[in-house]
Amino acid sequence: MGLTRTLAAIAVPAAALAVLAAPTAASADVDCEPFTKTTSGAQAYGNVCRDMVRGTVRDTVIGDGSNTYSISWYKLVNGSYVLWDNDQITVTDGQTRTFVLYPERNGVRFVADRYVHTLTGA
Repeated sequence: MGLTRTLAAIAVPAAALAVLAAPTAASADVDCEPFTKTTSGAQAYGNVCRDMVRGTVRDTVIGDGSNTYSISWYKLVNGSYVLWDNDQITVTDGQTRTFVLYPERNGVRFVADRYVHTLTGA
């Protein structure tokens, strides 16, 4: 009886750990990919998904003006992609900024059907 209780005590936490380690249905359905964008004066890199982007943007040249990482999030509406949200991160003169951005409209997050992201210099 003591061995049975010991095995049960081990099995329950192991099952709970497996549930915690498994990805949620929402994150498993949203494709993510690494990205790197480079201009003559900046670099942006990280991971982008249809429900978020996490990364770093770095200005690599002091005195060249600002550099902006932009992402536009689109929803499919009646067969056409419609701009639903646009986010930007700007750095200048050697700055580095780490960021996490989510597509949202009127304060409500959504999963985009498409996104376009760019890095532009001044």
